[in-house]
Amino acid sequence: MWTIRETCVTMEEEMKRNPELNQADLDHLKAWLSKQPHLPDIDDLQLVLFLHSCHYRLEAAKNTIDAAYTARTHMPDLFTDRDPLLPVNVATNEYLYGMAGRSPDGDCVVLMRLRNTEPALLNYSDCFRAFFMLLDVWQRREGTAPGLVLIFDMSGVVFGHLLRLTPGPLSRFLYYLQEALPVRIKAIHYINVVPFMDKFLALMKPFMKKELIDMLHLHTEGLHTLEPFVPLKLLPKDVGGEGETLEAIREKTMEVVKANRDFLVEEEKRRVDESRRQGKPKAGTPETLYGVEGSFKKLDID
Repeated sequence: MWTIRETCVTMEEEMKRNPELNQADLDHLKAWLSKQPHLPDIDDLQLVLFLHSCHYRLEAAKNTIDAAYTARTHMPDLFTDRDPLLPVNVATNEYLYGMAGRSPDGDCVVLMRLRNTEPALLNYSDCFRAFFMLLDVWQRREGTAPGLVLIFDMSGVVFGHLLRLTPGPLSRFLYYLQEALPVRIKAIHYINVVPFMDKFLALMKPFMKKELIDMLHLHTEGLHTLEPFVPLKLLPKDVGGEGETLEAIREKTMEVVKANRDFLVEEEKRRVDESRRQGKPKAGTPETLYGVEGSFKKLDID
């Protein structure tokens, strides 16, 4: 399960995989893009991801494309420094387990877990950046998926990790998940849930729509409640499954991400030029653009 194909998906594969996908819709989007001078060049495979994630609704796809590239431009903490060989990313990969694979149902499944549990070393922006780099590589190689299933393993999480979480990076991460991600989120699972999970949720929920909140699943009494969603035998051995170890999967995943270094570095150049946007350009800080200022000022974490 925890493998990523060696070659990129092709348009022929996507056309065969998705009967609703048609050239006319792609041509419509490309014609629209030609009239959006602020947006970067976007290839057909990327357009397929946006179309599929929006259930082939053209106006929704346009809005998501603009939201995605605008966010990637105005969220530098999450979408710059994407070279996997940069020291900051090497350090993050030493701190974090991140892996992606395809479930028997075809869903993209991403599992994240701390590798080093020292709270002082945790930087959430760096972790969010690593998450999006991994997902970008997976989608580039694998293409569309019926849905995205996220599994956050809280093994080793202590209260000190909660105290490192600030609203800015969190709000930007959740905004992108809900408004700009070119994949259909199906479920978010937290396993090995900590007793103070309510404190994490108090920080998260102000930035979450009801639809995303309804996708949350907290597994507090073992993993048997995860079985209906993800076959437990497919999980890594260290997590309670029958798959390879976390370390073995981590090594393979890192090699795939490094092999896509050129793709990630080039992707970082595809950003919005606000000076060419028709109408009023987006201006401000990430906090003012993505609704953080004023939030949490009265929130107490006991």
